[in-house]
Amino acid sequence: MSGAENLLVTAHSEKKIHIWNLENILRGSFEPILVEDSPLKYETSSLCAFSNGKGFTLGSIEGRCGVVNCDF
Repeated sequence: MSGAENLLVTAHSEKKIHIWNLENILRGSFEPILVEDSPLKYETSSLCAFSNGKGFTLGSIEGRCGVVNCDF
């Protein structure tokens, strides 16, 4: 799990990534705004949100990385 600004990102089993808008959680909506598959081939080992909250990076167990941009 990693977060910055209004972005919270969580990595789950089955290579699923949940993206949350923290403003929605403050309003009482606890559903993620997006659930998607990881862009990486193997299981996620690391996750870090950008400090400006506009995206995040993923690292896999094989050493590859992916960058995902978010606008909401």
